[in-house]
Amino acid sequence: RYVNFGLQKLIRYQHDDGGWHWWEFDESDPYITAYIVYGLKVADEAGYVGAEAPMRRGVSYLVNQLGEERYARARAYLLWALAYADVWNEDSWAKAAASMSAVYQEREKLDAFSLASLGLALQRASESAPEGEARDGLAGAAAEIADQLEARAIRRGIGVHWAPEGRAKYSWLNNDVEVTSQVMRLLMAVKPGVDTVDGAVRWLMAMREGKSWRSTKDTASAVIALTEYLEQ
Repeated sequence: RYVNFGLQKLIRYQHDDGGWHWWEFDESDPYITAYIVYGLKVADEAGYVGAEAPMRRGVSYLVNQLGEERYARARAYLLWALAYADVWNEDSWAKAAASMSAVYQEREKLDAFSLASLGLALQRASESAPEGEARDGLAGAAAEIADQLEARAIRRGIGVHWAPEGRAKYSWLNNDVEVTSQVMRLLMAVKPGVDTVDGAVRWLMAMREGKSWRSTKDTASAVIALTEYLEQ
């Protein structure tokens, strides 16, 4: 019931250009749209009728925004949502591939959250790419990013986490729970079974405040990452 209510609200709030922001009649925002596209994909995979069509419209908006967005960290987040949605045609794949390559070349400028998002985009895209050099290249780039992030882990006792680096506008990019959750998801996708992930689980559990984390957004990111850990 809650999911269907939320889905109907998102459909009503979608703008004519396919994007979303906080309200029904404001200007579309790429970050908010990317997060919603991801959520709609999750709902579609879970069998909720009505999620696919607005997700596809959101994908079209994000593809168009790739050429407009000047910040590499923003494009990394958009690419993560697009790769997860996995809705491609020849044109959108070409634009996304070019953007992934460009952001990868600027990876040294990315904060940990954005770098993890790029790695997840590369890994997910490699699963959709045709077999051969292109697929191997995407997967190899994702593995390289995972290695870089693992080397940047902050280790305290038996816990492991990653800190925000203060270069992002939105709070979830400047939040250690969300940063750690995103990096943890990349490591599980690329390096399953690595000890660093166990340390991240311990740190996330220690950060709980009662039954949840500091915000509903924190809690969502932690629950998603921990659920993927349980699946592995």
